[in-house]
Amino acid sequence: MFGYIKPLRYELKLRELDEFRGFYCGVCTSMQKIKYISKFFLTYDAVFLALVISGLKGKNYKYNKKFCVETLKKVRYFSGSDIDFAAHRFLKLLEYKLIDDYEDDGNFVKLLLAKSIGKVNVSREFESQLVALLKELRDIEKNKIGSTEKASDVFGRILELLVSDIDGIDETNMVVLKNMAYNLGKWIYVLDAFDDIEKDAKKNRYNPILLEYGFNDGEDIKDFADKVRPDIRNLLYTFIEDVIAAYNLLEVRTYKGLADNIVYYGIFNETERVLNKMDRKCG
Repeated sequence: MFGYIKPLRYELKLRELDEFRGFYCGVCTSMQKIKYISKFFLTYDAVFLALVISGLKGKNYKYNKKFCVETLKKVRYFSGSDIDFAAHRFLKLLEYKLIDDYEDDGNFVKLLLAKSIGKVNVSREFESQLVALLKELRDIEKNKIGSTEKASDVFGRILELLVSDIDGIDETNMVVLKNMAYNLGKWIYVLDAFDDIEKDAKKNRYNPILLEYGFNDGEDIKDFADKVRPDIRNLLYTFIEDVIAAYNLLEVRTYKGLADNIVYYGIFNETERVLNKMDRKCG
C-alpha cells in the first residue's frame, strides 16, 4: 500500500535527481538512527512528505556524506528535523499497519517486523488517532464492505493525519496540505486495490473493487480488470485532479522542480503503470 508517490526520473534535471537522492538517503539515515532494521521500511511516500514539508518551510539543505553498506559506496544525503519528522510518522504508520495485518492473518513474521521497528518519536495524540483510524479501516475490511469510497476515505484521513501538527507552516498552507494528503491517500488506496486484484482474487482476500463491481469466482480476473478499468481510471483521475488543485495552492519555496515532477508526472506515470499491468491490449 506504500511506495507509489515517486518521481518520473527521466524527466528530472540532474540537480533534481541529486536532490531526490539526498532526501531518499536522508530519510533512510533517519530511520536507521531509530534502529538499523528500520531503514528497510523506507518508502517513497515518506520521502515525498519530507520533501514537501521542507519546501513549504523554504529549507535549503547542505549535503552530508557517508558510506552506505547497501550500495558499497559513499552517498550524499540531507538531514534535519523535518526529515526526521517524516521518517518517524511513516514508521509509526507502518508499525501499526503490520500489527493490523498480523491480527487479520495471524502471520507472526509481520508482528515480529512491527516489533523490530524500534522506538518512534510521535505524540500520544497522533498515535491514538492513528490507531483509531486503522481500526476503522480494519472493520471495513473485516466486514467486507464493498465500497472504494468508504475504504479510501479512511486511508485518506490517515495520510491527512500524517501531515497534521507541523510546526513552522502557516494555517493556510496547512489546510491545503491536509487536503492534498487526503486525496493522495484515497488515490493510493484505490490504486493499490487495483494493483492487487489478481492476487486478492486468488487468495480470497478483501478488496473493495472486487466486491463493489461483483467479481465472481469463476470469472477470469483479466476480463474483470478490463471491465472495471475505465471506472477505476476515472476515479483515480478525479483524485489526481484534487491533488493537483491543492498542490497548486501550496507555497513551495524550495525543491519545487522536484516536487512538481512527482505531482505532475510521477503520479500519472504510476497510475497508468498499474492500470495497464493486466491490459491485454498493452501486453
